[in-house]
Amino acid sequence: DLTELGNETVKELLTVTCQKEFLEQRIIDVEKVVDAILEREGLGGIGIPETAMALFHARSPYVIQPIFTITTLNKPIRVFGMDGVEMNMECLILLLSPANASEQMLEVLSFLSSLLIESEGNSNIFQSTIREEIAGLLTDRLGQFFNHKLTELRSVEG
Repeated sequence: DLTELGNETVKELLTVTCQKEFLEQRIIDVEKVVDAILEREGLGGIGIPETAMALFHARSPYVIQPIFTITTLNKPIRVFGMDGVEMNMECLILLLSPANASEQMLEVLSFLSSLLIESEGNSNIFQSTIREEIAGLLTDRLGQFFNHKLTELRSVEG
């Protein structure tokens, strides 16, 4: 999902983003999910150094299905990077999973978050707001990921 928002606070931004997920019936309590995300953010910086992206993530019993959204801001918001340095966030990436997520689901979500920082090329694509490029990157890389997993399974079974 790719949306553009104006100049809100991080909490307002997360609330608007989570309200959309609530309407899509992917979460059942906006406020509790936003609180979980903010609590997680309190543990350390969320900005990805050398990018304009920030990764907000949480696990919550109020999340029904995994969520991966990209929100482009019209006006940057100051956040702390994972390296502790303040930075401008222009792209909010939300990664949510149910509290009872399976090991496999968590592995896929972890893979998605690693794609964000894997290379400058990937970072540029995620920040580009060009849906086709983002979808293409995700399709290619998730295809490779699942093929690798299938190969691993076959070698274990064989």
